[in-house]
Amino acid sequence: MFGLSPEDVAAMDSPDAVFEQAQARLRQQQEHARRRKARQRQREAVRQQADEPPPLREIYRKLAASLHPDRARDAADGQRRTVLMQRLNAAYKAGDLIGLIELQVEIGLLDAAGVDALTDARLQQYNCELSRQCEEIARELAQVERGFCEDYGLQPARRLKPQQLDKLMAQCKRQVEDELAIMRGDLRDLQQPQAFKRWLKQQRQSADADRDFPQDDAGGWYR
Repeated sequence: MFGLSPEDVAAMDSPDAVFEQAQARLRQQQEHARRRKARQRQREAVRQQADEPPPLREIYRKLAASLHPDRARDAADGQRRTVLMQRLNAAYKAGDLIGLIELQVEIGLLDAAGVDALTDARLQQYNCELSRQCEEIARELAQVERGFCEDYGLQPARRLKPQQLDKLMAQCKRQVEDELAIMRGDLRDLQQPQAFKRWLKQQRQSADADRDFPQDDAGGWYR
């Protein structure tokens, strides 16, 4: 009952030692039972939280039930509901919590009293979802900025600003114009037979040098 084998009891000096060991095992069993119940309560709380519809799904269901075209009063109302349902589906598919809340306000499902009635737990869920969306937008913006800089050969020291766009584009334009001027000059020179021969000779020498002194993967030269 207390997890003591006959050998354990036989090895003890007195009945008091057996009693003390039994009491220690009993306290250990009680502690294990307490921890087991605490874990069960924790799992139950997690399960209940998982069963509660996420904020996006909950808002979507309420809006879909209210906006369904089958509830239209007439043809005009049906057309309006169809347009709103399209907006609803697009916002839900995109995970746009703000868009769903705006639809709630627009059709009268959420007013000041409704906002006051929101629980702290639900507001916390809204905040978590909005924080997640803000982080996602920030990542998308950083990706767009990197692509823009790569396309135009820019290396900004800090985040790009729309006010700097004209200056950056003017700089890019000057660089392109300079490159075009050099290329036009080279083209004019290559139209001369002697210049064209010299250019071919230079290209051949450059190719031979690359074969004689190839680069290793680290960018170093070896023969």
